[in-house]
This record gives sequence, structure tokens and C-alpha cells, in this order.
Amino acid sequence: MTVRPLRQQAPVLDTALGLRCRALARAVGPAPALAELRAGLGPDAVAWGPGGHALLPLDAADAPGGAPVATLGFASGDLGVWRDERHRDAACGPWTAGVLWIRLGLTEQLLRTAADHLAGRRVGGEVLADISSVRTMLGEAAADLVEARLLLADGTAPDDPDALAAPRAADALVRAQRTVLRLFGAAGYLDAGPGRLARAVDLLADVHPVAAEPATGRHATEVSP
Repeated sequence: MTVRPLRQQAPVLDTALGLRCRALARAVGPAPALAELRAGLGPDAVAWGPGGHALLPLDAADAPGGAPVATLGFASGDLGVWRDERHRDAACGPWTAGVLWIRLGLTEQLLRTAADHLAGRRVGGEVLADISSVRTMLGEAAADLVEARLLLADGTAPDDPDALAAPRAADALVRAQRTVLRLFGAAGYLDAGPGRLARAVDLLADVHPVAAEPATGRHATEVSP
């Protein structure tokens, strides 16, 4: 009889911590949500992605040394992107699961902003948010976000090759964000307001990928070496 070793399961993020990170991302912004994730996981958690990048609040006490390769400013706290070849191929672990919750909260904030934006605009005397095609897009984005939330609440570890929940959640988040950006029109692609928030979501996805190759036609550029 052949004895097969038990495969070690990847660490799973506590759902309560994920919900807290999501709430902060949705109500405040990415930096406070990332700070909460760090506080919840502790300083030993691996915050580096497989490409050797880390995205953290710029004023984090444990931020990597040296100047960041990119920064992104928000009223609630600036973000910095660092790169270190020594951290390439880092194990994703619970940090990546936390990032998915943060992406969920940020995309929910984008959807709420889009709905408010459309409710205040008219075309030919009709409120944009009341147009059938626009309502359909809002509904599709909301449904994708519900799907992502339910999948994340399942608690499956993102680096378990047998787990499909995290990649499916990531795909749903990409779909929702892409739909919301179309609702903003050109404003969604500017480096200000919703466009900047969308870029933060993209950077989080680039630094901590959990799915296969992201969909084409994405909003932001990839993180450069």
C-alpha cells in the first residue's frame, strides 16, 4: 500500500477580518483597509506578490526600505508600490485573500459613486439612472459583486490549487469593475476621482494575482519592473 503524504493546506483568512477590510475599503479607501489587514495578520504576514512587488500605505511603519517605484494619492492615505527581486515567487497565503476583500470593498465604492453620478445626470430630460440599459448595467455589476462576496465568504484559501472560489471571485470583481467604468464614461479613465480608485484596484490585482491572465482591455497599466 502506498502512503501518500497529506497536502498542507494554505492558511485561510479569517472572514471577520476580511469583512472589516472590505468595510474600510468601501467607506474610506485602500490605505486604511490595507492597514487593517496588516494589523489583523501581524507583521510576519507576507505582503509581497509573486512578481516581487508590495503595495502598502506609504506611511506604514513596516513599509519596505527605499523609495517606492510608484505612488498613488488618496485623501484617506497614500499608497506606495515597492519592488524587491528577493521576494519574487512569494507564497500568497492569507494576505492575498485579504486583498480580494479590499478589492471587493473598493469596487463597491466605485459602484455606489457611479449610481450617484448617474442619478444626477440627464439625457433628453431623462435621468440616466432610469434608462433601461443603464439599470441593466448597474444590476449586472451589483450581481457580480454579490457573487464575489459569497465566494470570498466561503473562506477557501487562494493558493490552494483545488480551490476555485478565489479565482472565480477575482473574475467577478474584474467584470464588475469593467462594467462600472463604462458607466462613468471617460471620467472613469482619468487619474482622478473614480479613475484613481479604479487604478488602485488594478494595482492590487496586479501585485496579488489569483486568477489566470486578467481580461483584456483593462483600465490600468501593469506594474512595471
